[in-house]
Amino acid sequence: MPRFEIAMLELDGQVQRESVVSEPDDAAAHERAIREVRQLVAAMALEGVIDLSGRVEVRDQEGNLVSSTALREAFDVLPGVSEDDG
Repeated sequence: MPRFEIAMLELDGQVQRESVVSEPDDAAAHERAIREVRQLVAAMALEGVIDLSGRVEVRDQEGNLVSSTALREAFDVLPGVSEDDG
């Protein structure tokens, strides 16, 4: 099974977190990266601060870029409703 590198990058390009995973294809590796982003952000939420300013990149065994996604694109954020909204 092909191996992929998943890297969470800060705005300045510094690697925040990195992992190597085995997935059947590029699409599965991309989906795995999105799941890892969501897990990381869940941990951030427990600390009270969510920073979505970085990116997640997936590279194949040869180092070729498979996907690059802004962290904020891993989520559908719904507007909250306040008591003032009725």
